[in-house]
Amino acid sequence: MKRKPKEASNKSEGIYYIVCINGKWKVEAFRTDGYGDIDHVKIWEEHLAPYLARIFKLNEEDASLLKLSYAGFPRGRVVKIGKKYVVYHGKDYKKLVSKDEILAPFGITDAKFEFDDHERAIMEHRDTIRQLLNLNETWPAVT
Repeated sequence: MKRKPKEASNKSEGIYYIVCINGKWKVEAFRTDGYGDIDHVKIWEEHLAPYLARIFKLNEEDASLLKLSYAGFPRGRVVKIGKKYVVYHGKDYKKLVSKDEILAPFGITDAKFEFDDHERAIMEHRDTIRQLLNLNETWPAVT
């Protein structure tokens, strides 16, 4: 359930996915000040997979399969450490979107970008997404 962002600050921690819709890559951001305590699995299953299933007009069976592929698209998280922000990513965003496109939805203009193996796309999930959404585009993934 969506919560209202805090009034005091436009900056927020959160998680993001980089998805491909109509041949264009875009950041789908989920701020903790709007969604509370979140993780990639919860956001994928409850929000992003159903959204993509509607856009791509998937049948119920394919929509259920899509929900299982939370680690298929490039993703990451934005964390505040002290007074600074760090973006943990799977080293797969650079050819798809800019750093600014990742930071903007979180109200951040500057952050340290750090690789985190945990954020890498998983090949099996990526391939399922590509098949279900009929995507020609591809992106890095690991086995």
